[in-house]
Amino acid sequence: MGIYKPPAGDGLQVLVDKFDKLESRLRELERPSGTQIQSTSGTAQAAVVHAATAQTAADAADTKAVQAQSSAATAQVDATAAQVSAVAAQSAAVAAQGAADTAVLSAAAADAKAVAANSAAGTAQTAASSAISAASAADAKAATAQGQADTATTNAAAASSAAASAQSSANTATTNAATAQTQADTAKSDAATAQTKANLADTNAAAAAGIANAKAVVLYQTAAPGVAFQNALTLWIDTTSNLNTPKKWVSGSTWAAVTDKVATDAASAATAAGSAASTAQGQANTATTNAATAQTAANTAQGQADTATTNAANAQTQANTATSNAATAQTAANTADGKAVSAQTAANTAQTAANNAATAAAAADGKAVTAQTTANGKNKIIFSTAAASGTAYVEGDTWFKTTDALITGQWVFTSGAWAARTIDNAVIANLDAGKISTGFLAAARIAAGTISAAMISAGAIDGKTITGATVQTSASTTVARIVLTAGIGIESFAGGVSSPYAKLNAAGLAFKANPGQATNDLTIDSTGITFGSNALGRIDGSVNFGGKVTGAGIRRILGEGWRLFSDAQYLATTAMADIPFVTTTVVTDGSQQVTIEGSALIKDGNSGSLRLASMQVICDGAVVGERLTDIVITNLPGQSPACTANIRVRHTPTAGSHVYKLQGMCKDASSIFIRQADIIVSSHS
Repeated sequence: MGIYKPPAGDGLQVLVDKFDKLESRLRELERPSGTQIQSTSGTAQAAVVHAATAQTAADAADTKAVQAQSSAATAQVDATAAQVSAVAAQSAAVAAQGAADTAVLSAAAADAKAVAANSAAGTAQTAASSAISAASAADAKAATAQGQADTATTNAAAASSAAASAQSSANTATTNAATAQTQADTAKSDAATAQTKANLADTNAAAAAGIANAKAVVLYQTAAPGVAFQNALTLWIDTTSNLNTPKKWVSGSTWAAVTDKVATDAASAATAAGSAASTAQGQANTATTNAATAQTAANTAQGQADTATTNAANAQTQANTATSNAATAQTAANTADGKAVSAQTAANTAQTAANNAATAAAAADGKAVTAQTTANGKNKIIFSTAAASGTAYVEGDTWFKTTDALITGQWVFTSGAWAARTIDNAVIANLDAGKISTGFLAAARIAAGTISAAMISAGAIDGKTITGATVQTSASTTVARIVLTAGIGIESFAGGVSSPYAKLNAAGLAFKANPGQATNDLTIDSTGITFGSNALGRIDGSVNFGGKVTGAGIRRILGEGWRLFSDAQYLATTAMADIPFVTTTVVTDGSQQVTIEGSALIKDGNSGSLRLASMQVICDGAVVGERLTDIVITNLPGQSPACTANIRVRHTPTAGSHVYKLQGMCKDASSIFIRQADIIVSSHS
């Protein structure tokens, strides 16, 4: 039998105590026919078991509810922590991208400074070329003076010296042309470097747009590329309105803009690099033109030198006059050479500045690449209403699934696949349980002042106190169920029957053998035990109830004694004697009327004649009621005839313990004896 756990206070304790006593007493409950009413006792016991089961179920539901609340709390904290981590990671990514953008801007500024320095160097070089031209012009005048010296025979030697000077100037012009060519070669090299950077920028832009680097074709133009370039390997930088929009051929039918931030930044960088390359190439072309011009000037100077030599021979006669003119021209040439040297120095200084600016630009480009690499290295954080999917991610990327602004799932990309993640309760420092909302809460324990629910479903409920208007084993009325209702008590229903067949509350216990009948078969309350009109029974054994037992045919056995069938006891003659073993001791309260029933099987021992016997009941040695006399024992020779004698008397003893005995005697002789006898003392309601 299960153990019932009562609520705090008196509650049903009185009934529980009464059930504990009743458990042993109902074993003796029988109908007058002698058949025991086992179903009545079993049902009463089952009612107690069902009560314990209901309590256990309620306790388990309480535990499940506590577990559910704790799990919901853990899930909410997990979501909150994940949201905080996501925001922090997103902020770090934004900061890294900002640093990359700043580095790119710094690189662009450095490139601009390099272009400006190259422009200044070109201007200085132009000035140097002009000075050289002026020097050449001065040398021409000297040559003219040398020609005049041809007529001056006395100054022929001086004219020859002037011719030598012209030759020197030609040599200088040749040297300058070579220098200009070197500068042109340097400008070409710079242009090639700028073009390499532009090509790298094109590659980066193509990669950012998702086009294979080794096969990509990058076009800068306003018009859409022709059919030959309408494929997945072409990146078109649309320069319309200087927007530099990266586009690629998609679905085999259209040019679509690439909107990814990395791709658009890469396209802008590629456009800037291409522009820088174009500028450098233009500067290289200008330097080459300048070198060609210088070479032409050198060639011209050389021709003029040759002419001057010829004229020197012819102007020997005019040398005296030309000497003065030559000296004057030489002075002008020297002045022009000084200016040319200053201009060349300025050009060299400008070139150095340009080189330094190019170095700074390269360093800035390196920092920009590093910053961009750092920004690209930050893990992605994805928020989506769908579950994590896809493989185009890197180790450590995080995916959050959202539902109605709530985070309902979290995954981390690891080892090439998405793995679900949860936050362990060890990191939860505090939780507001008032914000928990969930369909199912699983936890080892839930501690709550109140748990409100339309239904708590559990295999078992174990708790000290379960409070509720109604606790039932099933909500369906078509199946057997136990219902505990406030103010009504514990009721047991058969399937499909609205009236309970067993009911337990503060008033007592009521039971019906047939769930559909109107009246109770058994009622136990403060007044005692009552059997209905449909039930007959008796309570055997030495029992002491606080109340009384009522009902049709109810008898309570206070005590009994008997003699075995195989025993033989001859009766004495003329005097009453105790029948051995046929005695019993009972305890009464002084208000009970008891019934004493005695019976005996009396036999004739072949005495040869008819015999008469008598029986009586005594209590504490005094005769109770009337004696049963003249019991006739018929004589049938050879057959040992017997008869059964029964005596029944009533007695109201005083309170206390009393001994009841059955006695017998034979009037004539000792040839009769008792084969079997018993005595039963019982009380009635």
